[in-house]
Amino acid sequence: MFPNAISSICQLIKVLADHSGLAPATVGKSVSGAGNFYSRLRSGSGLTISRAETVMRRLSGLWPDDLPWPHDIPRPSPAPDSPAALAAAERQAAADEARRIAHRLDDGGRIADIPAFADFHGVRPGDVRQVILHWADGHGRGDFAAPERGSSRRVAYDGLIAAGDARFARQAAALGAVMGRVGNALGGTA
Repeated sequence: MFPNAISSICQLIKVLADHSGLAPATVGKSVSGAGNFYSRLRSGSGLTISRAETVMRRLSGLWPDDLPWPHDIPRPSPAPDSPAALAAAERQAAADEARRIAHRLDDGGRIADIPAFADFHGVRPGDVRQVILHWADGHGRGDFAAPERGSSRRVAYDGLIAAGDARFARQAAALGAVMGRVGNALGGTA
């Protein structure tokens, strides 16, 4: 666990209670199952390491997104069945699905849904189309001079390469060769 577990648990219960408008005893009961948990801790009762870890995970799982966790207290991962863990899993599943849709390739190996791709990367569909027009293999400059760093076109360009869009195979191969040389220079085997 960590030093001062009991005082940290009491502090967390009090902060959460104040934020939610509940009594500390109510919050204490919700994380421990015992109505007198908070008052017992405040009066000096001890706590096993296992129990302290369980209570901390439950507090972490109940902690609302709009309330910063105290910076001086290490935050454990919430219990897998806690509301916070379930919400995080739902957010991750939605992000994974958005990535899958945005990066889906058609039969020719090209991004199938440019508006979804653009939305996922936070750029305009027109920027994606401009990148394809000017920087795809066999088009435009051909000198590998990528769009300016930090621009929305650079975000689209990097995203198309990372997604494996066939129109950017030459750039992906060049990037792979550069990364291999960097790895070799750093003592790797790439």
